Amino acid sequence: MLMMIRGQVVSRDDRPVPRATVVLEARDRRSRRFMAIGQASTNADGVFGMQVEDVDRNQVSGLRLRIRAGDHQETLSGDPDVEMEGRSGINVDFGKVTLEIDRDRDEPDADDATDSEDSGEAEPDIDPVFEQVERLSADRIRELVDDSYMQDVVKLHHDLRLREDEITSLRDRLKETEQERDLRRDELEQVRNESKTLRDQLDGEVEVESLYANVGRQLQQASRHLRDDGIPYRLGKVSLKVKALVGNGGNRLFMPNLADFPRVAEGALADMTFEFHPTEDAAADAAVAVPDFSGLTETAARRLAQAAGLRLEPAHEDARERRDVGAGQAFKQTPSKGASVPRDSTVLVVFAQV
Repeated sequence: MLMMIRGQVVSRDDRPVPRATVVLEARDRRSRRFMAIGQASTNADGVFGMQVEDVDRNQVSGLRLRIRAGDHQETLSGDPDVEMEGRSGINVDFGKVTLEIDRDRDEPDADDATDSEDSGEAEPDIDPVFEQVERLSADRIRELVDDSYMQDVVKLHHDLRLREDEITSLRDRLKETEQERDLRRDELEQVRNESKTLRDQLDGEVEVESLYANVGRQLQQASRHLRDDGIPYRLGKVSLKVKALVGNGGNRLFMPNLADFPRVAEGALADMTFEFHPTEDAAADAAVAVPDFSGLTETAARRLAQAAGLRLEPAHEDARERRDVGAGQAFKQTPSKGASVPRDSTVLVVFAQV
């Protein structure tokens, strides 16, 4: 910190004291001792000024002047005006500093002062220990310095609290993101497992009821994701069409892969369609959609109808003229597939006569 000091030395009869040596001293807070930090001389009007660099803030609170005019020496603290210049400087004005001397008797003449300077006589050592004359002046300086310092400290604390709040908020958001990531990861793993099960079912032997239930669970999970993510849409009608061999009295299906198709007899594969219709509430659940029974055996059709909440009424007709229908497979139904009927309604299904 740079400190500018100025003032005027006068005698007790208010006359300027020229050629006086003014030593600026500051109290060290640790040792409680005064140390000289600057020196100047008064001009013909008794005015002095000096500039001191690298001054600690704490030193400003304990300033005093040690003035020597001829043989007279006096230590004064005065009542200086202190003005802060931002954070890098401070102005200290001691104003008029009155010495208890009579210029007519005590002031040395010019010749004596010249002889003293020419003689090369060393200045007496400055005593480092002096009592503070006026505590009030030091308290005022300390108050000004401490107030500026405290303002900086308060601002730094405020900025620190803001940064801590931001860090806490970011940590909370990161924790929520990690939890959401773990949840999505578990759901993805579940979907992968169900998809693998479905692929295995579509590439091998499976029970009709199990296939229908697995597909329904995945559609239910997809519908739940749409609702949880706030997407204003719902799944509509979903149809799954497969070609399969019907076995075990219609209870099981065998769905060959592409490599097995050349070995399957023409017309042995049955075209099957599984339909899934969304429901929104209990009123919607009261009405059900009629599934497609085409290609199913009577046993498989009964299970599908039961799963859909319907009753099956079987009928049999000769279908030898239809090459796309195997023996025992359904090829007609009333109501038609997709029709909305009350739960527990009866559906007439016609099977090819064995």
